[in-house]
Amino acid sequence: MRLVYTHRLKSDMVLARPLVSEEGTLLLAEGVPLGESLIHRLVEVGVPFVYVRDDRFPTDRVQPLVSPQSLRRVTADLRGVLVQAAQDHASSSLTLSLEVLGSQVEELICEVLSQPDLVVHLLDLKSCQSYEVQHGVQTLVLAALCAHRLGLPREEIRILGLGALLHDLGKVFLSPGLMSKVEPLSEEEWKEIRRHPEMGAGLMEEHRDLWPLASEAALSHHERLDGSGYPDGKREEQVSATARIVAVADVYDALTSPRPYRPVPFSPLKALRHLQLGAGRLYDPRVVEAFSSLICPFPVGTWLRLSTGHVGLVTEIHPEAPDRPVLSVVRLEGKGPLPQPLRVDLAAHRDASVRAILEDEDSVVLHRLEDEVPDPFDPPR
Repeated sequence: MRLVYTHRLKSDMVLARPLVSEEGTLLLAEGVPLGESLIHRLVEVGVPFVYVRDDRFPTDRVQPLVSPQSLRRVTADLRGVLVQAAQDHASSSLTLSLEVLGSQVEELICEVLSQPDLVVHLLDLKSCQSYEVQHGVQTLVLAALCAHRLGLPREEIRILGLGALLHDLGKVFLSPGLMSKVEPLSEEEWKEIRRHPEMGAGLMEEHRDLWPLASEAALSHHERLDGSGYPDGKREEQVSATARIVAVADVYDALTSPRPYRPVPFSPLKALRHLQLGAGRLYDPRVVEAFSSLICPFPVGTWLRLSTGHVGLVTEIHPEAPDRPVLSVVRLEGKGPLPQPLRVDLAAHRDASVRAILEDEDSVVLHRLEDEVPDPFDPPR
C-alpha cells in the first residue's frame, strides 16, 4: 500500500482503502480499479490523495483512532446541528440535537483515548465529506488528544471536545459561498469572517446549561498570544487554556486539508513547522510541543529521500518516535532501483535523516525539509 496524489494516479492502479461520503455511504470500495474517468472525478471533487495497492508493500499497519461507526454517528449529528442552527437556533429541536451530540462526543473521546498508540496519521479521519463537518470532527479529536497529552482531567477534555467540535458554529451565519471563495477576500469579507467566533459563542451561550465553558472555544480559538488575533485581540494570559489548545488543532487541520483557495494541502511536516515557527508568539509553546509529539510527520505510504541518497516508502511508525519511521527502500538516487526492497529503521540508524518528502519513487519533490515554511502570521480562513 502506498499514498499517491490524485494528479499522479494512473489508470492501472487499484484502490487500497475505501472512500466514503459524509453520510457514511461507500463511494469507492477497496479493490476498485482506478480508470481514467474515476481519476478525473477524484480530482474534480477535490480528493487530494488516495492509497493504492502495491505488491511490494502489502501490509497496512495503520489502525484508525476512531471506528467508522462512531465517526458516522458524530458526523451525522453534527451535520444536523449545523442545519438546525442555520434555520432556527432557538428551537427546542436544536436543544435536543445538542444533547444527542454531547453524548456522542463523550463516547468518541472515550474511544480515542482508549487506543494504545495515540499517534495521528494523515488519513485517520479525512474522507469525502463536507469540509465544515470533517473539520469539526478532526479538530475535536486533535484537541482531545492534545489535552490528554498535557494531562488535563477527563471532564475538562470532554468540555473542551464539545467546544472544539462546534468551534466554527458561527460560520453557518456567513454569506453563502464566502468560505469557498477562490479569489482573495476583500476587507469587508474578512470583517464578516472575523465575526463568526462571536456568533458561534452567542448561540452556544443560549444553551449554556448543556455547554458550560465550551463556548470559550468558539469565541477565542482565533485569539493569539501576541494580541494579533480576533475578535477581541486578547493577549497572553487573557487567552484561556481551552482556546490555546483548540487554536493549534484548528490551524493544523485547516492547513492539512484541501481548500478552494489552496487546493494542495500542507504535508503534516510542513503544518507542524508552521505551528512551531509561531510558538511563543502566536501559539502556546507547551501546547505546540505536546501537539507535535502526537503527529506523524511522515505517514505510512509516504515516499522519502534520506541523507544517504536512498529513496523509500514509510511502512511502519514508532509511536514513541513518530519522526523516525521504518522505510522500505527501493532505490539509491542516481544509481537506479535496488534488486529488492531494503528495510531501514531510522530509529536504529541515527546517522541517516530525512531530506525530502517525495510525490513518488521517481523523486519528484513535494517538500524539502530545508524549504521555507509560510509565515505563521498568514493564517488559514
